[in-house]
Amino acid sequence: MMFGHTMTWAHISTPAYEAVRTAMSFYLGWFFFKGGLFAKKAPNEMDYFRVSLRRLVVPFIIFTAIGMLFYWLDLYVMGERSRFLYVTKPWRYFIRRGAAYGNLPLWFLLTLFFVRTLFQRLVRFRYADWLMGVVILLLYLVKYLDFFGVAHNMVFPHYLYNSIVGLLFFWVGYRLKQQTYDRRLLIASVIILIPLLVFIRPNYFFRSSIVEGDFMVFLLKAVAECIVFTNLFRLLYRRFQMRFLIYVGEHAMEYFAIHWILLYLLHIAVVVPFTVTNQLALLCIYILGLALLLPAVSAILARTSIKL
Repeated sequence: MMFGHTMTWAHISTPAYEAVRTAMSFYLGWFFFKGGLFAKKAPNEMDYFRVSLRRLVVPFIIFTAIGMLFYWLDLYVMGERSRFLYVTKPWRYFIRRGAAYGNLPLWFLLTLFFVRTLFQRLVRFRYADWLMGVVILLLYLVKYLDFFGVAHNMVFPHYLYNSIVGLLFFWVGYRLKQQTYDRRLLIASVIILIPLLVFIRPNYFFRSSIVEGDFMVFLLKAVAECIVFTNLFRLLYRRFQMRFLIYVGEHAMEYFAIHWILLYLLHIAVVVPFTVTNQLALLCIYILGLALLLPAVSAILARTSIKL
Protein backbone atom coordinates (compact mmCIF):
# COMPACT_ATOMS: atom_id res chain seq x y z
CA MET A 1 0.00 0.00 0.00
CA MET A 2 2.70 2.49 1.00
CA PHE A 3 4.72 1.63 -2.11
CA GLY A 4 1.64 2.39 -4.19
CA HIS A 5 1.34 5.77 -2.47
CA THR A 6 4.99 6.57 -3.17
CA MET A 7 4.34 5.74 -6.83
CA THR A 8 1.42 8.18 -6.77
CA TRP A 9 3.50 10.95 -5.20
CA ALA A 10 6.26 10.31 -7.76
CA HIS A 11 3.67 10.48 -10.59
CA ILE A 12 4.70 7.07 -11.92
CA SER A 13 2.39 4.65 -13.65
CA THR A 14 3.67 1.75 -15.75
CA PRO A 15 1.84 -1.20 -17.35
CA ALA A 16 3.65 -3.61 -15.01
CA TYR A 17 2.66 -1.59 -11.93
CA GLU A 18 -0.96 -1.34 -13.08
CA ALA A 19 -1.05 -5.13 -13.64
CA VAL A 20 0.26 -5.74 -10.11
CA ARG A 21 -2.18 -3.22 -8.66
CA THR A 22 -5.07 -4.98 -10.39
CA ALA A 23 -3.94 -8.37 -9.08
CA MET A 24 -3.58 -6.92 -5.58
CA SER A 25 -6.83 -4.95 -5.56
CA PHE A 26 -8.11 -7.38 -2.93
CA TYR A 27 -5.70 -6.26 -0.20
CA LEU A 28 -8.01 -3.73 1.48
CA GLY A 29 -10.72 -6.37 1.59
CA TRP A 30 -8.08 -8.65 3.13
CA PHE A 31 -7.67 -6.24 6.06
CA PHE A 32 -11.38 -6.54 6.82
CA PHE A 33 -11.28 -10.31 6.23
CA LYS A 34 -8.47 -10.69 8.79
CA GLY A 35 -10.41 -8.51 11.21
CA GLY A 36 -13.30 -10.92 10.90
CA LEU A 37 -11.03 -13.92 11.53
CA PHE A 38 -10.26 -12.57 15.01
CA ALA A 39 -13.64 -10.97 15.71
CA LYS A 40 -15.85 -12.10 18.58
CA LYS A 41 -19.29 -11.29 19.84
CA ALA A 42 -18.62 -8.67 22.51
CA PRO A 43 -20.34 -9.24 25.88
CA ASN A 44 -21.11 -5.53 26.10
CA GLU A 45 -21.79 -3.61 22.90
CA MET A 46 -21.32 -0.20 24.49
CA ASP A 47 -17.87 -1.11 25.85
CA TYR A 48 -16.91 -2.42 22.42
CA PHE A 49 -18.18 0.81 20.85
CA ARG A 50 -16.10 2.93 23.25
CA VAL A 51 -12.97 0.90 22.51
CA SER A 52 -13.54 1.27 18.74
CA LEU A 53 -14.10 4.98 19.22
CA ARG A 54 -10.86 5.37 21.17
CA ARG A 55 -8.75 3.14 18.89
CA LEU A 56 -10.10 4.28 15.51
CA VAL A 57 -12.02 7.57 15.57
CA VAL A 58 -9.74 9.43 17.99
CA PRO A 59 -6.57 8.57 15.96
CA PHE A 60 -8.53 9.46 12.81
CA ILE A 61 -9.20 12.94 14.18
CA ILE A 62 -5.67 13.46 15.56
CA PHE A 63 -3.74 12.32 12.49
CA THR A 64 -6.16 14.04 10.12
CA ALA A 65 -5.62 17.33 11.99
CA ILE A 66 -1.83 16.91 11.87
CA GLY A 67 -2.03 16.00 8.20
CA MET A 68 -4.08 19.10 7.40
CA LEU A 69 -1.39 21.31 8.96
CA PHE A 70 1.16 19.75 6.61
CA TYR A 71 -1.27 20.05 3.68
CA TRP A 72 -1.71 23.78 4.32
CA LEU A 73 2.04 24.23 4.76
CA ASP A 74 2.64 22.40 1.49
CA LEU A 75 0.18 24.70 -0.28
CA TYR A 76 1.90 27.75 1.20
CA VAL A 77 5.36 26.53 0.17
CA MET A 78 4.03 25.90 -3.34
CA GLY A 79 2.80 29.51 -3.49
CA GLU A 80 -0.93 28.77 -3.30
CA ARG A 81 -3.04 31.38 -1.50
CA SER A 82 -6.58 30.52 -2.64
CA ARG A 83 -9.12 30.18 0.20
CA PHE A 84 -10.89 27.57 -1.94
CA LEU A 85 -7.85 25.27 -1.77
CA TYR A 86 -7.30 25.85 1.96
CA VAL A 87 -10.87 25.51 3.25
CA THR A 88 -13.71 24.90 0.79
CA LYS A 89 -12.24 22.11 -1.34
CA PRO A 90 -10.89 20.03 1.62
CA TRP A 91 -14.20 20.33 3.48
CA ARG A 92 -16.23 19.23 0.46
CA TYR A 93 -13.83 16.35 -0.11
CA PHE A 94 -14.12 15.22 3.48
CA ILE A 95 -17.95 15.20 3.43
CA ARG A 96 -18.04 13.32 0.14
CA ARG A 97 -15.23 10.83 0.69
CA GLY A 98 -14.69 10.50 4.44
CA ALA A 99 -11.05 11.57 4.35
CA ALA A 100 -9.10 14.83 4.31
CA TYR A 101 -6.39 15.88 1.86
CA GLY A 102 -3.93 16.02 4.75
CA ASN A 103 -4.15 12.26 5.30
CA LEU A 104 -6.14 10.59 2.53
CA PRO A 105 -5.56 6.94 3.56
CA LEU A 106 -7.32 7.47 6.90
CA TRP A 107 -10.70 6.84 5.28
CA PHE A 108 -9.94 3.24 6.25
CA LEU A 109 -10.09 4.01 9.99
CA LEU A 110 -13.51 5.61 9.70
CA THR A 111 -14.84 2.77 7.56
CA LEU A 112 -13.36 0.17 9.92
CA PHE A 113 -15.13 1.89 12.81
CA PHE A 114 -18.46 1.64 10.98
CA VAL A 115 -17.76 -2.00 10.07
CA ARG A 116 -16.85 -3.03 13.65
CA THR A 117 -19.93 -1.28 15.03
CA LEU A 118 -22.26 -2.84 12.44
CA PHE A 119 -20.70 -6.26 13.00
CA GLN A 120 -21.70 -6.29 16.66
CA ARG A 121 -25.29 -5.65 15.60
CA LEU A 122 -25.11 -8.22 12.81
CA VAL A 123 -23.64 -11.01 14.93
CA ARG A 124 -26.67 -10.77 17.24
CA PHE A 125 -29.14 -11.14 14.36
CA ARG A 126 -30.48 -14.62 13.75
CA TYR A 127 -30.66 -14.30 9.95
CA ALA A 128 -27.39 -12.40 9.49
CA ASP A 129 -26.16 -14.54 6.56
CA TRP A 130 -29.37 -13.97 4.65
CA LEU A 131 -29.31 -10.26 5.44
CA MET A 132 -25.77 -9.87 4.13
CA GLY A 133 -26.73 -11.74 0.97
CA VAL A 134 -29.70 -9.45 0.35
CA VAL A 135 -27.70 -6.28 1.06
CA ILE A 136 -24.90 -7.25 -1.34
CA LEU A 137 -27.40 -8.29 -4.01
CA LEU A 138 -29.16 -4.92 -3.72
CA LEU A 139 -25.83 -3.09 -3.87
CA TYR A 140 -24.96 -5.08 -6.99
CA LEU A 141 -28.28 -4.45 -8.71
CA VAL A 142 -28.59 -0.78 -7.83
CA LYS A 143 -25.00 0.48 -8.02
CA TYR A 144 -23.06 -1.87 -10.25
CA LEU A 145 -25.66 -3.08 -12.72
CA ASP A 146 -27.87 0.02 -12.43
CA PHE A 147 -30.73 -2.45 -12.83
CA PHE A 148 -33.29 0.17 -11.79
CA GLY A 149 -31.75 3.00 -13.81
CA VAL A 150 -31.06 5.19 -10.79
CA ALA A 151 -27.38 4.60 -9.92
CA HIS A 152 -26.19 7.54 -12.03
CA ASN A 153 -28.39 9.83 -9.89
CA MET A 154 -27.19 8.45 -6.53
CA VAL A 155 -24.42 10.62 -5.11
CA PHE A 156 -23.80 9.02 -1.72
CA PRO A 157 -20.65 9.42 0.41
CA HIS A 158 -17.96 6.86 -0.34
CA TYR A 159 -18.07 5.50 3.20
CA LEU A 160 -21.66 4.32 2.73
CA TYR A 161 -20.65 1.90 -0.03
CA ASN A 162 -17.21 0.87 1.22
CA SER A 163 -18.59 0.20 4.72
CA ILE A 164 -21.08 -2.26 3.25
CA VAL A 165 -18.41 -4.03 1.20
CA GLY A 166 -16.00 -3.91 4.16
CA LEU A 167 -18.65 -5.48 6.38
CA LEU A 168 -19.08 -8.27 3.82
CA PHE A 169 -15.36 -9.16 3.94
CA PHE A 170 -15.39 -8.86 7.74
CA TRP A 171 -18.38 -11.19 7.94
CA VAL A 172 -16.88 -13.71 5.50
CA GLY A 173 -13.70 -13.77 7.59
CA TYR A 174 -15.77 -14.32 10.73
CA ARG A 175 -17.80 -17.13 9.18
CA LEU A 176 -14.71 -18.85 7.73
CA LYS A 177 -12.78 -18.63 10.99
CA GLN A 178 -12.66 -22.43 11.34
CA GLN A 179 -12.29 -23.24 7.63
CA THR A 180 -9.73 -20.71 6.35
CA TYR A 181 -6.79 -23.06 6.96
CA ASP A 182 -8.56 -26.12 5.58
CA ARG A 183 -6.55 -27.56 2.68
CA ARG A 184 -9.63 -28.31 0.62
CA LEU A 185 -10.80 -24.69 0.80
CA LEU A 186 -7.26 -23.51 -0.02
CA ILE A 187 -7.04 -25.77 -3.09
CA ALA A 188 -10.50 -24.66 -4.26
CA SER A 189 -9.45 -21.01 -3.83
CA VAL A 190 -6.32 -21.53 -5.94
CA ILE A 191 -8.34 -23.28 -8.67
CA ILE A 192 -10.82 -20.37 -8.72
CA LEU A 193 -8.11 -17.73 -8.59
CA ILE A 194 -5.86 -18.79 -11.47
CA PRO A 195 -8.32 -18.25 -14.37
CA LEU A 196 -9.66 -15.03 -12.82
CA LEU A 197 -6.16 -13.55 -12.58
CA VAL A 198 -5.07 -14.75 -16.02
CA PHE A 199 -8.14 -14.14 -18.15
CA ILE A 200 -10.58 -11.77 -16.43
CA ARG A 201 -8.60 -9.63 -13.94
CA PRO A 202 -11.39 -7.57 -12.38
CA ASN A 203 -10.16 -4.46 -10.56
CA TYR A 204 -11.74 -2.70 -7.60
CA PHE A 205 -11.00 0.65 -5.94
CA PHE A 206 -12.15 0.07 -2.38
CA ARG A 207 -12.33 3.64 -1.13
CA SER A 208 -14.51 4.91 -3.98
CA SER A 209 -16.21 1.52 -4.59
CA ILE A 210 -15.50 1.77 -8.32
CA VAL A 211 -15.20 -1.54 -10.12
CA GLU A 212 -13.54 -2.37 -13.45
CA GLY A 213 -15.21 -5.54 -14.60
CA ASP A 214 -17.99 -7.36 -12.78
CA PHE A 215 -18.45 -6.71 -9.06
CA MET A 216 -19.48 -10.27 -8.21
CA VAL A 217 -16.48 -11.68 -10.08
CA PHE A 218 -14.26 -9.33 -8.09
CA LEU A 219 -15.80 -10.56 -4.82
CA LEU A 220 -15.16 -14.17 -5.79
CA LYS A 221 -11.56 -13.38 -6.76
CA ALA A 222 -10.93 -11.26 -3.66
CA VAL A 223 -12.25 -13.83 -1.19
CA ALA A 224 -10.15 -16.53 -2.86
CA GLU A 225 -7.08 -14.27 -2.62
CA CYS A 226 -7.81 -13.54 1.05
CA ILE A 227 -7.81 -17.28 1.79
CA VAL A 228 -4.64 -17.94 -0.25
CA PHE A 229 -2.63 -15.05 1.21
CA THR A 230 -3.74 -15.77 4.77
CA ASN A 231 -2.44 -19.32 4.38
CA LEU A 232 0.72 -18.12 2.63
CA PHE A 233 1.74 -15.74 5.41
CA ARG A 234 0.87 -18.31 8.05
CA LEU A 235 3.24 -20.72 6.28
CA LEU A 236 6.00 -18.09 6.06
CA TYR A 237 5.65 -17.32 9.74
CA ARG A 238 5.74 -20.98 10.79
CA ARG A 239 8.60 -22.00 8.50
CA PHE A 240 10.92 -19.01 8.71
CA GLN A 241 9.85 -16.92 11.72
CA MET A 242 10.58 -13.82 9.62
CA ARG A 243 11.37 -11.05 12.07
CA PHE A 244 10.78 -8.39 9.44
CA LEU A 245 7.20 -9.51 8.87
CA ILE A 246 6.60 -9.69 12.62
CA TYR A 247 7.96 -6.18 13.09
CA VAL A 248 5.87 -4.78 10.24
CA GLY A 249 2.77 -6.49 11.61
CA GLU A 250 3.32 -5.00 15.04
CA HIS A 251 3.75 -1.46 13.66
CA ALA A 252 1.52 -1.62 10.57
CA MET A 253 -1.26 0.63 11.88
CA GLU A 254 1.18 3.27 13.12
CA TYR A 255 2.96 3.31 9.76
CA PHE A 256 -0.39 3.48 8.03
CA ALA A 257 -1.51 6.51 10.07
CA ILE A 258 1.66 8.58 9.63
CA HIS A 259 3.15 7.70 6.25
CA TRP A 260 1.05 10.19 4.24
CA ILE A 261 2.06 12.99 6.61
CA LEU A 262 5.72 12.04 6.16
CA LEU A 263 5.28 12.14 2.39
CA TYR A 264 4.10 15.75 2.77
CA LEU A 265 7.13 16.44 4.98
CA LEU A 266 9.53 15.01 2.38
CA HIS A 267 7.83 17.03 -0.36
CA ILE A 268 8.12 20.24 1.68
CA ALA A 269 11.65 19.69 3.01
CA VAL A 270 13.35 18.00 0.04
CA VAL A 271 11.39 17.95 -3.21
CA VAL A 272 10.31 21.62 -3.34
CA PRO A 273 13.54 23.28 -2.12
CA PHE A 274 15.72 21.23 -4.48
CA THR A 275 13.19 21.33 -7.36
CA VAL A 276 13.27 17.58 -7.89
CA THR A 277 11.22 16.64 -10.96
CA ASN A 278 12.73 13.35 -12.13
CA GLN A 279 10.21 10.60 -11.38
CA LEU A 280 12.78 7.98 -10.39
CA ALA A 281 14.54 10.47 -8.11
CA LEU A 282 11.19 11.35 -6.51
CA LEU A 283 10.43 7.67 -5.92
CA CYS A 284 13.84 7.12 -4.28
CA ILE A 285 13.39 10.17 -2.04
CA TYR A 286 9.98 9.03 -0.85
CA ILE A 287 10.95 5.37 -0.32
CA LEU A 288 14.23 6.11 1.46
CA GLY A 289 12.63 8.92 3.44
CA LEU A 290 9.86 6.66 4.71
CA ALA A 291 12.33 3.88 5.49
CA LEU A 292 14.27 6.27 7.73
CA LEU A 293 11.41 8.26 9.26
CA LEU A 294 8.73 5.65 9.91
CA PRO A 295 10.62 3.68 12.61
CA ALA A 296 11.73 6.90 14.32
CA VAL A 297 8.27 8.48 14.42
CA SER A 298 6.71 5.12 15.38
CA ALA A 299 9.07 4.94 18.39
CA ILE A 300 7.95 8.42 19.45
CA LEU A 301 4.28 7.46 19.11
CA ALA A 302 4.87 4.39 21.27
CA ARG A 303 5.58 6.74 24.18
CA THR A 304 2.24 8.54 23.82
CA SER A 305 -1.27 7.52 24.87
CA ILE A 306 -2.41 7.22 21.24
CA LYS A 307 -3.19 3.58 20.46
CA LEU A 308 -4.29 2.11 17.14
